Amino acid sequence: KEVVYQPKGSGQPEPAPHAYSLGTANLLIPSLFERYQSRDKPTIQALYGTLLSLVTDSHLCGIPHAYEVSAKYHKRPSHIQANWIKYAGGLVAALVTTGMLYRRRGDIYELIVDWKVTTSNLVRTWLLKPLENIYTTIRYEKHNFGFLNEDALEADAQSLLNMIEKWGIDNSIPEVKLRKILEQAATGDLSGVLAPYEDQMQHPVYSSVFGDLVTLILIQVQKSKVDAMRAMRALDKLMRANELNFQLIAFTPLAVLLLGVGTWAFTRYRQIDTNRNTYKAMRTALRDVERLLDNNLHTPTTSQNGDQVEEAHFPMTLEATGRLLVELDALQSLAEQLPWQQRAMLLEDLQDLGSEKLDVPQKLATVARMYHS
Repeated sequence: KEVVYQPKGSGQPEPAPHAYSLGTANLLIPSLFERYQSRDKPTIQALYGTLLSLVTDSHLCGIPHAYEVSAKYHKRPSHIQANWIKYAGGLVAALVTTGMLYRRRGDIYELIVDWKVTTSNLVRTWLLKPLENIYTTIRYEKHNFGFLNEDALEADAQSLLNMIEKWGIDNSIPEVKLRKILEQAATGDLSGVLAPYEDQMQHPVYSSVFGDLVTLILIQVQKSKVDAMRAMRALDKLMRANELNFQLIAFTPLAVLLLGVGTWAFTRYRQIDTNRNTYKAMRTALRDVERLLDNNLHTPTTSQNGDQVEEAHFPMTLEATGRLLVELDALQSLAEQLPWQQRAMLLEDLQDLGSEKLDVPQKLATVARMYHS
């Protein structure tokens, strides 16, 4: 609702100041010029007051509200609004992944069980068992390797001698000669039996029926068996002598694997710890550089009139320059412990800090860039 009022010295009613708009002001300005030309002072003052109230109340007082509306409309979105696409995609991926895992839960369970059994067999077969064998071999001299029974070997050797002795008695061989043949047979020499064997082989059929060819063949077979068992005894002794070596060889693959994993983990932890200490020392040195530059940011010089005039390029004193070079040398030494990519960027920044072409503000900007990177 418009409220009218009667200005002094004017017979025309005018609307209240707060009811005007900027469009109304555009209509009142030509009237103000007309009244000014007619020198109607009271009317001019009334119109001026109206315009002033119009601009002050309707325009300037609305600026804070307009600013609040604009700021509210153009403000930075919330975290949910800015990242809702990521959250929606992550939710969809999580649902799809959960469905796939649920459908394959049987296979996943079997995979976990197989992994558990494989790991258990690996540790038990290639770690615990070799360690136990090594301990028992060293502590109790217990031998796990053995292919031959000594009693069986002695029985077979004695059976061979008995067969030769029975053959000699049946063929009426003199006792002295028979004893010599038995002694040779005990050492593995059957030359005393080979000559009759060769004679019997001249007539194999007759000798097989009426002679001693079958007996001599059985003696040869028994001799071959005894020789094989003696070779196995030699191999058994060799195996027992190197049993500890074989057990160590069995333990070596897993030991090398564990050593490699442990070395990698220790190196990684040591590298992380070293990098942490390096970064800490670099931050301390970089803080000293920044503090030194801040102290030399406003270095005044004295003019001929005695007035202090600030230099445009902010020169540094010789002492400050020397301290800066010392700090840069320390940073360069620490940079050698960084990866090559970070080391290259750091050395480039250090070269900028040591350059005489850059003034103090530019070097401070370089320090800020180093903090950001």
